[in-house]
Amino acid sequence: ISELMRISLAYAAGIVLYVLSLRLRKNYLLFSAILFSGGMASLYFTTYAAYVYYNMFSFAVAYIVMVVLTIYTVYEAIRYNRQEIALLGLVGAYGIPFLISKNADRGDLFFLYISLINLGVIYLSVKKLWKTVGIVAQIITWILFIGWAATRHDPKFKFIATVFMIFFFLVFLLAVLSTKFLQKRPLKTIDAYQLLVNNVALYIAVLFQFGFSEKATNSDLAVITFSVSMVVAVQAFLFYNFWKEEIFSTRLVSSLALTLFVMFIAFNWDGFTVTFLWLLTAV
Repeated sequence: ISELMRISLAYAAGIVLYVLSLRLRKNYLLFSAILFSGGMASLYFTTYAAYVYYNMFSFAVAYIVMVVLTIYTVYEAIRYNRQEIALLGLVGAYGIPFLISKNADRGDLFFLYISLINLGVIYLSVKKLWKTVGIVAQIITWILFIGWAATRHDPKFKFIATVFMIFFFLVFLLAVLSTKFLQKRPLKTIDAYQLLVNNVALYIAVLFQFGFSEKATNSDLAVITFSVSMVVAVQAFLFYNFWKEEIFSTRLVSSLALTLFVMFIAFNWDGFTVTFLWLLTAV
């Protein structure tokens, strides 16, 4: 079978799944949703293979196809009103974020693609109150970013990577807080832990971006730790002053800020000074 025939058959399989999902939607809604998700994931992977391995598409064509598939998947998830589509369809898109970079270490395109998928997923999680979708998106995004920073970090992409890192943090922070802003409902325990994971992931990402290099010193680690601790402390301060009813979230974020401050002391001083400052912090 030629390369063209392989891709053609793969696209045909994805289209068949999609057509079946349309035919079965009226009587078998859940089964139709699963077929639709499989069809979209198949089209994602086929586009990936056609572009990366066989060079059948230009970058522009492959990127436009991915954008259209993503937008359409979000649209159909809303129509089906099924979280399964967002989890199986859009998570399939997360599985091949290297498509638009063609494995060529293009960090800027890598993060642009992830941002595109994130916006669709977060839109669904907020509009449809699908918390699981938002949590999965947050975990996968930070794993991809930290993994890139740890294994494929390139100094020439430091600025753009930092911009996207801040963007990811703010997007997931607003996704959690949308419960308060839009639904006017109290945060649940899972929301508080999601907030905690977002802040911890930010700290780890900043460490890989600026702290774990040959030229890094304890002083650099101290600055990084102190800066992130202040970011977390600001969140705790805002929670305490504006949402006093969110006791658990406030204590959780405050504990993280305090922990990071304790680490900052250890990085910045030594000997008796560390012991004395830790004693003051304990008090």
